[in-house]
Amino acid sequence: MEYRKFGDTYVLRLDQGEEVMESLRRFAEAEQISLASVQGIGALSAFDLKAHHYEGCYEITSLLGTIDTMDGQFYCHLHLNAAEQDDRPVGGHLTRAVIRVTGELIVRVLDGQVERAMDPVIQRNLWHF
Repeated sequence: MEYRKFGDTYVLRLDQGEEVMESLRRFAEAEQISLASVQGIGALSAFDLKAHHYEGCYEITSLLGTIDTMDGQFYCHLHLNAAEQDDRPVGGHLTRAVIRVTGELIVRVLDGQVERAMDPVIQRNLWHF
């Protein structure tokens, strides 16, 4: 992974074999980022959307989400839309993704901090204000 900062925004390049969530964790911890928006494009060789695993040649048509914290630790919530070579799309809540060729991510840092907490009613980690 390589990156450069422009004002409040970072431009990241992930390389073949790098895992997206782990790369974002290392990046956010190194730069002490606790709140940011994430968007990206690129190509994947494997990824997991909740309980589904995909392998092959996939283009990222949309990668969107946030970096924030839960219990004071890095937390990343990303959604992915990807298409196979026949343009058939799949999408959902991303839990893991391995870069196939390259990943181009834009991370815009937000001034502040938003902590997540488990909502006991819907059983999801929601922003807690």
